[in-house]
Amino acid sequence: LGDVYKRQSEKTPIEIDENSKKRKLSFVYSEDVANQITQIMEKKAEQNSELEQGIEYQSYNLAFEETPTLLEFIQRVAETFGVRPKYREVEKNAKSFYPSVECGPLCIKKAQRHLKWKPTPIDLAIKKTSEFYMEADEKYPVENKNVEHELRKKIKI
Repeated sequence: LGDVYKRQSEKTPIEIDENSKKRKLSFVYSEDVANQITQIMEKKAEQNSELEQGIEYQSYNLAFEETPTLLEFIQRVAETFGVRPKYREVEKNAKSFYPSVECGPLCIKKAQRHLKWKPTPIDLAIKKTSEFYMEADEKYPVENKNVEHELRKKIKI
């Protein structure tokens, strides 16, 4: 998929509306979430846990501390891959169905306070994710071709 992104990003314009340039968003690195779950399970098994009591049955927002706009996020990903994507301005605001898109960035203070949440810096997470996809292109060529084929059918590239 890394190669697909690199090849298509400079040919196929990304539609950008006004919200994509202005509205701050929340993103999360899946490795951080997995590490947080593991930490909770390990601390729960210990007698002298550093985690606060009563964290069960609570909701926590897990996200990066940084809250880029969609355009800023796309530009950071593009820099990591070494590409210069094309953009096409669109008038109509894109529909969205996620709270972090409709309501702005998520507040992670409760998770930081109660769970000792320390997310990876966003640029490092983007770099690590990009490296994963570039390595996966080489390690899993058959799977990569299958995914690329399905992706091309769905988005007609």
